[in-house]
Amino acid sequence: MKKFPLKTSLVTAGVLGLLYLAYADHTDDTRILNFSDQQVCEYATDNCYAVLQINTKKRSLTIKKYFGPFYLSRKNNQILDCGGYMAHSGEYAHIINYDGSAKPIKHLGDILDCALTKDGSLYWFYYNDENSTLLKVYDKNAKLIKEIYPHEEKIVHFDYNNTDYSIELNPPY
Repeated sequence: MKKFPLKTSLVTAGVLGLLYLAYADHTDDTRILNFSDQQVCEYATDNCYAVLQINTKKRSLTIKKYFGPFYLSRKNNQILDCGGYMAHSGEYAHIINYDGSAKPIKHLGDILDCALTKDGSLYWFYYNDENSTLLKVYDKNAKLIKEIYPHEEKIVHFDYNNTDYSIELNPPY
């Protein structure tokens, strides 16, 4: 086994350590620490929206154009805006990044429920229409990965990237 001189090993370890710290600091600076939202309605109208406050280590950002409810995915460092609910919904839901940029997801109809998978890596929407219910699951890039018609199932199971997921649904009645 070839041995490296101690000086070379220490230099290599130091360089690797600095690279790790630079990456870790950058990640910590952009990590969403917390968020808050407040519902605002225009006087004498049905026009309501949420004021979303996103806080990272380096900045605080206020956004005034989403509906909520909101869920924080610590795994993806994103916030899911469900885009409303049955009584009041927008045309789109959004996956919001730490910097306020967002990826839209077009709604199909009435939203029964919306949330994250248990591990926080995927986003799901449960819709109702006249004839059936539909569960749509998206990844962190707002790419549709599963479309399931659950019929009368209360718990839906599926596999994605060699991981088993289950989503508990509330029936629409």
